[in-house]
Amino acid sequence: MNIKRVLNLIFLFPRASRLPFLCGSLISVGLGTALAYRESGTFAWSLFLLTLTGISGAHLAVNLLNDYYDYLYGADPSHPPRPLSGGSQVIQEGLETPAEYLAQAMLCGAVAAACAFCLAWLAGPLVLALALLGGLLGYSYSARPLILSWRGLGELTAGFCFGPMVVAGSFYVQAGYISPLALLLSLVPGALISLLLMINQYPDYRDDLQAGKKNLVVRLGPQRSLPLLYLLLLAAFIPLIPGLRLLPASPPGCAALAGLIPAAAAAGILSASKGKPHPGNKPGKLILLSYTLTLGLLVLGIYLQ
Repeated sequence: MNIKRVLNLIFLFPRASRLPFLCGSLISVGLGTALAYRESGTFAWSLFLLTLTGISGAHLAVNLLNDYYDYLYGADPSHPPRPLSGGSQVIQEGLETPAEYLAQAMLCGAVAAACAFCLAWLAGPLVLALALLGGLLGYSYSARPLILSWRGLGELTAGFCFGPMVVAGSFYVQAGYISPLALLLSLVPGALISLLLMINQYPDYRDDLQAGKKNLVVRLGPQRSLPLLYLLLLAAFIPLIPGLRLLPASPPGCAALAGLIPAAAAAGILSASKGKPHPGNKPGKLILLSYTLTLGLLVLGIYLQ
């Protein structure tokens, strides 16, 4: 591979790996770390940076593998760009080969594995167990034989990884144990990520149906999926109420409940359209705003207590 090709891959990497979505997992790391700081009073920069790097590598590897396997299995045909859904389309446009995608995924996975071994040595063996479980789930999300995202299990799997696994794992790295409060508040990012994935399936519904990718929206149907969206919305914000009561009050922390507004608006748009895709995927954008607003204010509120 020549230098020009390598530079081209580097230039395309943010798009191919869907780099902006990294904010989802990094905010969860911030939440777990903030809660550990509140309870233990300690904050180790070295452990925090290793955690950020490891989770980033794992997340990007999963994104790359998802595009790679969806292309191989025919779930992402060539189409105009879709906000937040439909994959990066880098392979479909001929900008990269599937082999190059796989190589980048393996490189990101190697970074994640190296960080996991370092953290296991420095913070405790539970980190390695969580990393192995996360790696298995991340690979199985898109790849055979389990191919969870095609069996209606991908949404909850992603929610579990972004929520309880990342938040509790980040807490454990700093504090050496896992607290009930961290587990409770980890349900917030977990449910919101599951909700975001489901809403982003609406624009891809016809392509997924044709490819046989039986995610929850394909299995239930666009309109019959709406009650599950409402349940995920409740699951995201109900834990905030007892969680905030257990934390000393702070204006940003209490303001985290304002994230319910864009999330409810997204649900309302889909309800009014009876599950039909909305131009520009406005519901998906609103859920992404809700995730960032809710978790960002919650983390800020914990640090300012």
